[in-house]
Amino acid sequence: MVLWFYASCDTNTAPAQLSDPGRVITPRGGGGIVLASETDADSVARSESVGPELKVRLPAEYIPSQAIDVSLDMDETEEQIIVFKRRDDPDDLIRLLVVAYDPVRSSWIRAWEGVTAATSVRSFSVYVDDLVGDHEPEIVAFGINNDGEQTLDVFRRTSDMLGLGLSYAPILSISADVTIEVEKVPRAETFEAMESINAPSYPIVAERRDRESENPFDTTETTYYWDFSARRYVVGRVESLSGEEIADGRLRELFAGSETEFEHFLAGPWFRSSDADLTRLAFFDPRDRSIVFHSGHLQQAYRWTSSTKTVYGRGASLFVTNEAIRTVRRLVSVTVGDLNRITISIQGTDGLDGTYERLTGALQTAVLRSEAGARLSDIELSGLYRADNGVEVVFSSPEFTYRHRDDRSRGGFALFVMGDDLVLSLKHIDENRLPVNQQTYRMAFSETRSEDRIVRRLRLEPGELGIAGFFETGQAELVLEQVMTVEDAQ
Repeated sequence: MVLWFYASCDTNTAPAQLSDPGRVITPRGGGGIVLASETDADSVARSESVGPELKVRLPAEYIPSQAIDVSLDMDETEEQIIVFKRRDDPDDLIRLLVVAYDPVRSSWIRAWEGVTAATSVRSFSVYVDDLVGDHEPEIVAFGINNDGEQTLDVFRRTSDMLGLGLSYAPILSISADVTIEVEKVPRAETFEAMESINAPSYPIVAERRDRESENPFDTTETTYYWDFSARRYVVGRVESLSGEEIADGRLRELFAGSETEFEHFLAGPWFRSSDADLTRLAFFDPRDRSIVFHSGHLQQAYRWTSSTKTVYGRGASLFVTNEAIRTVRRLVSVTVGDLNRITISIQGTDGLDGTYERLTGALQTAVLRSEAGARLSDIELSGLYRADNGVEVVFSSPEFTYRHRDDRSRGGFALFVMGDDLVLSLKHIDENRLPVNQQTYRMAFSETRSEDRIVRRLRLEPGELGIAGFFETGQAELVLEQVMTVEDAQ
């Protein structure tokens, strides 16, 4: 018989044999502590359960915020990671609890506890991944601290005092006022097939403001590498990055703005330009609080929980929940290169990272080289179109001008095919050329010719892009017509 023993110097973290299946508790502060989850922005998060049913009863001073069931070892039973805070913690830090099943006692036990540097419950994401490259998954936790910085805490499995059970040790704990990213590197198929023991570890890159520079957009990039002998991540390379390329006044205004302004900037479709061999679209919808990634006939949809601007720099951290599996939370890091180019990094997923550009006419060549499934339309919209109600739209690719009585606006447009739908996207901009409004239509195009004139008709059905592509919203359709004489067309 194999006996499991656990030892700890902290009586608060000693495992206990608890057969109670647990309960769901809504996080609340106490004893002078105000939790980040108790702000108005967290009203949606508080209305949902923490996820799976807790497998153990927690002490009264533990305040859980979420729980995920994961496999941390090679046995058949999944473990559970519980994210929680302690009422008696003056620093209000987020903690992790690993719950494992003890076959000897036939019960669930609290196997290990760890502390992170994060404090915001609504902006916290935890997952497991093999960062080191030894077939042992690490616990990876991204969050935000009280200074508004992004945090990363990585815990690696280690042996307890008797060499048995589940125990973890911190191998990296960092914060950055710009961004932190785990850079995945290719690994051999033999490693993925468990035919080889080791593979390259994943570097971790932190970008921070260069406080020795007078330019507030100059940053330093620190790369951390796994050091096997030290059993932790260590600093490997530090580089200075110039902020001159983002000196444009419109970008400065965006970076100095609020989270809401940044979300409006992202609104609409983006095309991944860093991989011409695979068409991938990202659609940000701040109004419906959703983000959808589309590739061919596959889509991944996320509920947009919250956004946090980086303290310094040129991006934001978006915290999302998988629409299909509500217990799966992810961190989406978005860095702005210019007004039409962003870099997306999603921790804990494969195949979605890369450089994305706005889906406008300027991307026609790149998109048409890609696979069918999402491509720009061959239809060219140009000139003046009128509706019976007085609406006038002038198309001059990739821009448009809208007129209706005293209402005038302008912006950029994209006409693309998604699935069986021809979709027209109109993005209105303000005088600073920042996005202010997004309109999406399913379009039916027709053209009739006679001896003396050409009539082109656009039948526009208002809608949105969602999980299954385009869906109508029930609003009245708009019909635009362009009438040209044959001589004018020539």
